[in-house]
Amino acid sequence: MTRIPFNNDWKYAHFGEEDWTAVTLPHDAMLSEPRNADSAGGTNTGWFEGKDYEYVKDFEAPEDAAYIEFEGVYHRAEVILDGVNMPAHPNGYFGFQIPVHPESITFTSLLITVSSHPPAGTAEREFTGLFRWPAFRRSILYRRVSLSVHRIGR
Repeated sequence: MTRIPFNNDWKYAHFGEEDWTAVTLPHDAMLSEPRNADSAGGTNTGWFEGKDYEYVKDFEAPEDAAYIEFEGVYHRAEVILDGVNMPAHPNGYFGFQIPVHPESITFTSLLITVSSHPPAGTAEREFTGLFRWPAFRRSILYRRVSLSVHRIGR
């Protein structure tokens, strides 16, 4: 098995919008929002108004079986791989894997979309482990992502 970092060349936008911004993971989309004294989360969210966000990445399809490994996506992650909905991941604290099987891939270039849908006004400050400051555990790909390729018969 070969584990390849998969953190570069991502883009994000508010869910349903097309104003994409290039980012490197881990990334906290909520920190790009303006602070608002009337935010639903108040001090629990640092007065940020969190929203639903969407992250996308184009990548070359591996020749062998692989998994995209997400160490942490908060909260209610939905993943679409080349138009196919993958199983949803409602818990933002556990990592998960998405299979990429070469026998089911018809394209050499794939698009992965990760959406985060936090419950409004419920996020709190929490240290995520990778940042040197308190990050907000809402609407973010807050841990690393990697591509694990399993070379079979080589």
